[in-house]
Amino acid sequence: MGIIDFNVSTVESVQKVRRIQRPAATGEADNYVATGDTLEQRWTGPWSKLEQKMLALDYSATSRLSATLTRTADGSLAELTATWSEYIKAPGAESAGGGTDYLLPGCSREAPSYSLQVTCVQEPLLTHPKYENLEGKALTALKLLMDGTKESDVVSQDESGNPVTLQELLAEVGNQDLVNKIRKGQTHYMAPQIAVTARYKASRIPDTGNAFKVSNPPGNFSTPSGCDWLQLVPSIEAHGKEVWVSETYLLSGPGGWDPDIYG
Repeated sequence: MGIIDFNVSTVESVQKVRRIQRPAATGEADNYVATGDTLEQRWTGPWSKLEQKMLALDYSATSRLSATLTRTADGSLAELTATWSEYIKAPGAESAGGGTDYLLPGCSREAPSYSLQVTCVQEPLLTHPKYENLEGKALTALKLLMDGTKESDVVSQDESGNPVTLQELLAEVGNQDLVNKIRKGQTHYMAPQIAVTARYKASRIPDTGNAFKVSNPPGNFSTPSGCDWLQLVPSIEAHGKEVWVSETYLLSGPGGWDPDIYG
């Protein structure tokens, strides 16, 4: 059976809706965040007049407009609803014209999010920066005392071949406070170990060839004077096309990591 044409004409439905949003600021170029405060107003009247009013409503980067114009069931009247949402400058964003866009932490390697972990580890007492000037006989004598050698034991000879006891060597150390610490059994000190992890979204899986090399954390993380960072193997999470990278760096003590080993 064929389709019967009843000669029905096409007519416009009474229902009609138009929506606008102003301004069109999105993505990384948008340096503002919403405060949660809003203002809503409504008007009724002829469609054509309310449409003109909707297009003339004020808006700005800090007062953003969302407006909806709806024609009512009788077809002659319409209702206009306008909502203004309040926005403020995002923390750290430059003022207009400053030339630098605000980047959300973690959006790239240049703007990562950071986490800081601090633990305490025991370090040999003689490695403390306070005793970095000790050398030669002094270090030998102190190490022997740490290892349990009796102070009455003969440990060397002088230029004439006479025996020299550990006690005599310790008298030449020049830092009797340190000698007394070791005599009381203090052989280590507690040193903070600081690790910084920089996490960011990446476009691909990064190269891991820089692991266990001296390198600075990405972004603008500051470094204490006289110290540097050792990069560990990064942690990588891949979910489909989305890749997240976590780079961890260990802070050295004063003097930095040994360049012969970690260069």
